Amino acid sequence: MCTAMTLQSKNNEVFFGRTMDFSYEISPEVYIVPAGYEWISLNLI
Repeated sequence: MCTAMTLQSKNNEVFFGRTMDFSYEISPEVYIVPAGYEWISLNLI
């Protein structure tokens, strides 16, 4: 089961974190997404 949490700083910055519980090794990366950014996902199936 994955676990997620958010933290808000005194400057009203919001940080999001999540565990990734997989039974195989993954290559994790950090993504910084500005507030108001619209994420466009491509469905390649």
